[in-house]
Amino acid sequence: MSAEPLSRVRRHLLRVILAAFVLVPMAGIGAGVLFGITGSGRLRRALSDPAFVGFMVLVTIWVGVHFHRFFEPLADWLRRYPQGRTAPESLDRRLRRFYRHYWELLLAYALLLVPVYELAAYGGLPQGGVLAGLQLAALQVAAAVLVGLPAFLLALERLDSVVAVLGLHRVHISVRSKLMLVSGFVPLLSYAILFQYHTLTIGTPSGEDFAVWGGLALITILVAALLTRGMSRALAPVREMLRRSGASSYAELAAVRPRSSDEIGYMTQMLGSLFRRLGDQESHMRAVVDTAAEGIIVVDAHGRIDTFNGAAERLFGYRAQEARGRRLDTLLPGLVTGQGVPRASDAEQEVEGVHRNGAGSPMSVRVSRMVLSGAPMYTCLVADISKRKAAERERIAAEARYRDLVETAHDLVWSMDPEGRWTYLNAAARIIYGYSP
Repeated sequence: MSAEPLSRVRRHLLRVILAAFVLVPMAGIGAGVLFGITGSGRLRRALSDPAFVGFMVLVTIWVGVHFHRFFEPLADWLRRYPQGRTAPESLDRRLRRFYRHYWELLLAYALLLVPVYELAAYGGLPQGGVLAGLQLAALQVAAAVLVGLPAFLLALERLDSVVAVLGLHRVHISVRSKLMLVSGFVPLLSYAILFQYHTLTIGTPSGEDFAVWGGLALITILVAALLTRGMSRALAPVREMLRRSGASSYAELAAVRPRSSDEIGYMTQMLGSLFRRLGDQESHMRAVVDTAAEGIIVVDAHGRIDTFNGAAERLFGYRAQEARGRRLDTLLPGLVTGQGVPRASDAEQEVEGVHRNGAGSPMSVRVSRMVLSGAPMYTCLVADISKRKAAERERIAAEARYRDLVETAHDLVWSMDPEGRWTYLNAAARIIYGYSP
């Protein structure tokens, strides 16, 4: 994520949060005027009080500064790694704390707003006494939730683009929680506000009013519970994958089956197919590596062995479990550079390998470099060339013996190219003819 999109996301987040804090007093106190808990004249009196207006302005400014600083470490990380890299646990915890900070500050502001408003509008408690103050506080909190929830969901939407770059260590907000919040809590809160409005404007509610309100609440709770239950069933394979992904093979993950017919079920089925293909590819690659005639050693960026196949075990005398984590220079000391990693080259490199028993033997190594998850890795193809070297020595010795025999022979020995030019004459031929090739 480049600097411009990052700053745009950050500005949008701050605007959404500040909009929620600006709208909270308007919604809560405005609803209090509409419900008759407070009067429009009292509202004008409060708005003319510099202390009340200053309180709202100072809180809004402080919230803006607080969240600007709150997101600064996240912004620094994104500036350092614009292409994406899993953030450390501390940044993940900070991102999770945003959700709690947002609601804690918003609800605390809503509650503090009521006594400040009462002091500005009435000079103390409202005319209705403590009951009217509690009604206004309850209405203010309900309004803060209804106003703050859309802003919260918008903030989550913007944070999703940040999470795509930062990565996730765990689930921050579950889909079930969002579904229960939207389908259950918000409707019930809306019913409660309407019931309070009905009580304040009409008077004491009748039994029929309670029955209607209770029926609506019961239906809402039932629908929310059924939706949450269905979502929980649909997400069960996903939760199972999350639990098993750290220590499971692709074959085990491929065995997960969908439990719903919606998009989540289809996604689960596609993930199972993907894990199955990945498992087949992994098995194929493992078979190729394990059965290769040449030794295959994969080394990380620190020069430590990561992969050690069967041929490498036979070459060096170490089992794969023993070799993993060892430094490559303990096996091929002439191959590594000053940084402890092998010299990458397509050409064959002849070095001496050190067996577990300390014996050395000539080996041929080809090294290729690759990058996995942003880190360099080195693949070494190793072959024992002891027999080849011995054969070369025997060939050179045989050629030397043959040349000595030819040179010391009394017979004339020479060779010519297709055009009739001498290419070799032995000592006797050179003496007789007086020529040398």
